[in-house]
Amino acid sequence: MADFMFCTNCQDDSQMQLPMSTPDGGVIHTCLDDHGGTGPWVFTVYPAVEPTRTTRRSPARVENGGVTADLVEPLTAIFAEAGPWLEFGVVEARLRERAPEVFARHVRESGHTMFGPTPNTASGRIAMALSALRARGVVAGFIGHSTGKAWRGRTISFWTRDAQTSREDVFPWIEHRAALGLTDDWCEADRDGLATERVAV
Repeated sequence: MADFMFCTNCQDDSQMQLPMSTPDGGVIHTCLDDHGGTGPWVFTVYPAVEPTRTTRRSPARVENGGVTADLVEPLTAIFAEAGPWLEFGVVEARLRERAPEVFARHVRESGHTMFGPTPNTASGRIAMALSALRARGVVAGFIGHSTGKAWRGRTISFWTRDAQTSREDVFPWIEHRAALGLTDDWCEADRDGLATERVAV
């Protein structure tokens, strides 16, 4: 996990939250400072990219026309009721069920690791939107070990509505896949109906 860093907006680190990894190798940073009335600032850093070339969005941009604007409502609906911590892959699966056109658009535009390794994927966009919701107190998140071959054993985020939910109460990717009768790695069933304009690296 990455160390704390200075906010790219206010250049201070006093309001920085714990960073969170994205499934595509980025690190999401959240600063809870007011930033002159614009609210929390969320930005993602991809280590393979020059430090000056970061992707950043404030929650206001996320909700008011940014590339992840259409993710806010369906992600919020996923956590409308209290429940266990959902491993990131389960959140993605539920997003795909709830808003298939939205999910497909992000995969088409940004790619997805189910089509091969690539940075800045749809998963990164989804993680960015989740972090913006976390900054607003809509969801809570923590970093844990991923399950299943699809995530390659890396650390991954887990999400729930209520931060007081026991971290023993988790619905992991591997259980979600088993319930569907699918393997714990990406398969043709995952790619069915999806396409990407991105070339795997």
